[in-house]
Amino acid sequence: MKDLLPENHVLVQMDFSENYNYQTMEEIQSAYWNASMVTLHPTIVYYKADSSLCHKCLVFVSEVLHHNASMVSTIVNNVVSIAKEYVPSVKQVHFWTDSPSSQYWNKSVFDLINEFERTHGCKAYWHYFESGHGKSACDGVGGATKRNADNAVKQGKAVIQDAMDFFAWACQSDDGIRYHMITQEEYEQNSTEIETRKEMIKPIKGTISLYAITTDVHGQLVKRNTTCACKSCFNENGFDGQSPCGWDKVELLKQPDPTRADEHVVSETADELELTTYSCNKNDFVVAVYDTKCYIGKIIEKDLADDTVHVDFMIQSGKALKQFRWPNKQDRVWVKGADILRVIQEPTATGKGGRMFTVPHEVLNAMAAYAP
Repeated sequence: MKDLLPENHVLVQMDFSENYNYQTMEEIQSAYWNASMVTLHPTIVYYKADSSLCHKCLVFVSEVLHHNASMVSTIVNNVVSIAKEYVPSVKQVHFWTDSPSSQYWNKSVFDLINEFERTHGCKAYWHYFESGHGKSACDGVGGATKRNADNAVKQGKAVIQDAMDFFAWACQSDDGIRYHMITQEEYEQNSTEIETRKEMIKPIKGTISLYAITTDVHGQLVKRNTTCACKSCFNENGFDGQSPCGWDKVELLKQPDPTRADEHVVSETADELELTTYSCNKNDFVVAVYDTKCYIGKIIEKDLADDTVHVDFMIQSGKALKQFRWPNKQDRVWVKGADILRVIQEPTATGKGGRMFTVPHEVLNAMAAYAP
């Protein structure tokens, strides 16, 4: 797709990196456990100049640790402004991202796409990678940024204690990456707008199978279960509404019957969101499905609006894989509410070190019997 990119189109690939932990030259244990963090969002902008493919690497830095639709909206606003510096006449922006529902794959981002032309003067087409697609160029940009920061601190060339320190160091580094700071105020302004719009829009039925979304020549939101950028779908002027490739129209704005408001909300939740009725809370231990397999983990955060939960997963251990332990590297993943199978009691610590845990046999049996 990059090679066939028209000169008035821009392709943007982006992703959240794992938050950067500040370090000190002589870090002690208490400093490690009480370390502050900074959000890093690597972004690569591809475009054509004189028929040659060019790219710019960006990293958005922020003290705001929320990886949600409000942060995505804030970053997108800045990405488009920067992209227009390289392609002033841009007509279409193609976004490629992962598909976590708490970040890029939700009704607020779909609304952003729906309003994109009115807001930015060009159209947006959002492509979603399937989960588990592997590493991308953004992982390389984010990893290089964090590695360079760590080396600068260890060599005494930088003191990084907060997001502003990180940004100041990054802007002086000679790594070919352009850095941009997202402030708390900028985030909160976008967050207020997002929350206001949430009351006006509804989730899209079948979101779980949606992997491409854009608007046609009439501003109508359309979606597809697989992405497509063939010549029948796109030309230099953007999306062709007469494409034979099977695009479905989407209605995003709510039009409820005011006399049946409560019933509308119930129907929307049950029919369009396809939610489960599980009841779990922060710090609960659960059995969850990820990549068609069952795991045990602890809920560290919930997003009720998108029906997703952030789970800190354990790994199975022992000869018979009947024990569990926390991995050396945290394995935290956002999963859909429908993927929480059950809430369980807190695993019981065993052994002298208390680093191995057991769960009741019925939990193990249920995990073994699970079939997606």
